[in-house]
Amino acid sequence: PIAGLSDAERVAAIDNVAHAIELYYRDHRADPVVTSDIAQNRWANLMGFLVQGGYLADPVVDPAGEARFDYRSDSLGRGFVLGAALSNSRDTHLAAGLHGAPYGMNCDAPVYCKGFVK
Repeated sequence: PIAGLSDAERVAAIDNVAHAIELYYRDHRADPVVTSDIAQNRWANLMGFLVQGGYLADPVVDPAGEARFDYRSDSLGRGFVLGAALSNSRDTHLAAGLHGAPYGMNCDAPVYCKGFVK
């Protein structure tokens, strides 16, 4: 098993971040746009937007310290996808998540994805 957060905690974290992005969108009429080839940098940049803007109290991190979370958006902030690598490829949350590769993110099991994709 993966050390750090449980799969349920990772899914809850993605849900909380998605809500924070919805609040950000309400204020800015766009989703945060981050650009990096590295998932950890994209996530850190997103956390910077959301924490500095007051949309999250603290950055969401996995104590395992690995790249378990990812964020991608289109270049104009008109859609986004959040991803969390789960340890169980049969986790029941996976069925409700996005699938395929929205904005270039692999959303196939065991990655749980959520977002707004146009």
